[in-house]
Amino acid sequence: MKVNISYSVDLEEVLSSAFSLYKQESARAEKSYEELKNGLGNNIEDDNLIEALQAIQKYRESSQRFHEKLLEINNILIGYAQIRYKQDADNPQTQETPREVEND
Repeated sequence: MKVNISYSVDLEEVLSSAFSLYKQESARAEKSYEELKNGLGNNIEDDNLIEALQAIQKYRESSQRFHEKLLEINNILIGYAQIRYKQDADNPQTQETPREVEND
């Protein structure tokens, strides 16, 4: 059973929080890949067929979780960009227009 858990962070912390989540999930994915390599060993033979199949299945499940987390991070970043760009559009900074310099 899956449940959704949400929490709030300040707008200024969204990017660093998203990157921290990415690093955490990336480390899990790398660990899972290492376990796959170890589970497969140097070759797939009759001796290690069951272990190889188990390692592949475990890696596939881990890859799916990583994909889901990347999708979550993507959605967080899209939401952040929408809020950020809307704020920028609502609060344009006044810019001086360049003035022409007259040569005497």
